[in-house]
Amino acid sequence: MQTHQDGWIIDGDYPGSLEGLVSGAATDIIWLDPPLALYFPRIVFRTILRLFSLAPPCSPGCREVWPECVTRKGILWWCLTNHSVVRKRYSERVREWGVENESKLRRLGGWGSEVRAWQREVAAACN
Repeated sequence: MQTHQDGWIIDGDYPGSLEGLVSGAATDIIWLDPPLALYFPRIVFRTILRLFSLAPPCSPGCREVWPECVTRKGILWWCLTNHSVVRKRYSERVREWGVENESKLRRLGGWGSEVRAWQREVAAACN
């Protein structure tokens, strides 16, 4: 971040020791919160593509195998069991750090209209 003073984008979830560093230096923190019904079918489709080697693995050398995809170790199970956990955690953060409190964290949920509206706002602010 120090080598790119003009701007940077970091994606992911940064709890613990990195949270203060990232959130302290950030001008905006965006929580993309699509409904499970929107992203889960996409996860299933991409997983099937990877299982049949029609798409690259998520991580080099980390090939997925069918039996593991439907166990507690697999991404499908993780999505189903962690969606509400993550939503609860970030809902609490939004109450504390939300733009409504003149802070940096903005939740963009729904089926895409909130994201598109925010993109238009950013584009207008940059012009």
